Amino acid sequence: MVYPLALPGGWVADRLWGQRRSVFVGGCIIALGHFTLAGPLIGLPLLPTFFAGLFFIMVGTGLLKPNVSTIVGQLYDVGAHVLGKQGPDEHPGRQPRRTPGRGPLRLLYGHQPRRDHGSVHLRLRW
Repeated sequence: MVYPLALPGGWVADRLWGQRRSVFVGGCIIALGHFTLAGPLIGLPLLPTFFAGLFFIMVGTGLLKPNVSTIVGQLYDVGAHVLGKQGPDEHPGRQPRRTPGRGPLRLLYGHQPRRDHGSVHLRLRW
């Protein structure tokens, strides 16, 4: 039931609240669901609090999950980083190091590893 609730959660974020507020409200609703699940510890009836807690967790996750994915996706410029189109304008004063043209990765998989900022990225040959 959590996955279908991502559609109304995305709609609420796009039309009413925005991504950040939806993530915050979704997290609060998830926390409310967890507190509701602990209801039998203080003497509340078992089955109603159990199902109410699961309902709150589902609704909160429906608000949180798609909007966190959207926020994280907006952090990166996909075209530049995935396709390896970083130019000197994006990194002034620093040229990326290139690896030699031959190597086991290129021979086996058609990839050429590229190292920028201390991490390894694979450049796909199209």
